[in-house]
Parts: sequence; structure tokens; C-alpha cells
Amino acid sequence: MIINVAHTKGGVGKTTIAVNLAITLNTNLLDIDTQHSSCEFASLGPARNIQFWKDPEKIGDIAKEYLDDPDKHIIIDSGGYDNNISRQFLLHSNIIVTPLTTSQVEFMGLQNFDNDIVHNLLKQRPGIRACALLNKISYHDRSDAENLREVIETNLTDYRVLKTMLGDRKIYKQAFAAGLSVVEFNRSSPAAKEIKDLAAELLSICKEITEEKRHG
Repeated sequence: MIINVAHTKGGVGKTTIAVNLAITLNTNLLDIDTQHSSCEFASLGPARNIQFWKDPEKIGDIAKEYLDDPDKHIIIDSGGYDNNISRQFLLHSNIIVTPLTTSQVEFMGLQNFDNDIVHNLLKQRPGIRACALLNKISYHDRSDAENLREVIETNLTDYRVLKTMLGDRKIYKQAFAAGLSVVEFNRSSPAAKEIKDLAAELLSICKEITEEKRHG
């Protein structure tokens, strides 16, 4: 399955989420962001049995190898922009994960991404799962996050809001600077649990897609 961490808005945490998911799921990652931060991250850390690519021309090969395959997964780290390449990768995704935090500006960014891009993609491939991920959430008070969840579920029917939320924690930056996932950096940390929960939730959606295709 192809899991695309995507948003046209920059600074929402796409790369941090993408690299943590790739390492936790032990899957390859394709970095199509022009800054190639995921590939730079990979150069900082230990050698791993996963590949970090930055060749957008791989779209055909990746779609052929991973799309709809229940046993093979790849993470796409999309850039904060909109062009033909990013739209093609979105179209050839099984799951789109769009991070946002609690603010009106962030909600409007998700709304624009849905209206401008995702809604039309779902018309072309209704089987794509578009998922909003609440990110950088205060772990002292999650009431704002729950309110945002309700607003998204009420107003943006193309999106489901993932049950997992990622906290606003320093360890994400600390681990990234060391070229490590938060699970590698401190496997007993709350952040490590969050990432493992997120990975498990996305795998359950992959199983949901497989079952739907099997019976549909």
C-alpha cells in the first residue's frame, strides 16, 4: 500500500511523520519534497534495511509495486506545494495522511487542500482514504484537538480524523537531529507510543482497503 503524507501547506510536520512511520513500519520512503529533508535525515542516522529515495520519476515503478498490495508498503513524503508530480502521487496513493494542528488557519489549510485537490482525486479514485492527523497537540489540554476533530468530521466529509494524535514534544526534534525515529531514540517515551499507535492504525486501514477490494 502507498501511504502519502501530504499537504500543500508547509511546516505541518510531514517529514517528521513520514520518517518515523517508515522506520517504525520498516518500509521504504520516497522523498518528493524539493528540500529532500527525509533523505538528509537518513544520512544522519545508522544504516537501515530500508531505502530512502528522491527520484519522482519512480512513480510508475512504485505504483506497479506497491499500490493495493496488502503485504508491501511505502511512505511518500510530499512537499508543501502543488504540481503535476505531487498530484500524480496523490492519485496513486491508497492513504493520504494530512497533518494539522489546532488553529483556524490550519483548519482553513486543510479545507483548501480538500477543495482544491483531494475532493477531485476522490472522484477519480473513490477508494483513496483521506485521513486528517492531529499533530503537535498539547498533552496538557486536548480539548481544542477534540473540538477540531468535531469540526473536521462535520464540515469535511472527504476526510476521516485518525484516532491517534501526536503530541507537541521536544523528542521529535531531538530524535530527528540524531537521524533516529522517536522509537529508536527512546522506545519507552510517550512519543514512541504515539508513533507505534499511528502505524498500527494505518495498517488497520490498509486491511480495511484489502477487505473492501476482496468483497467489492
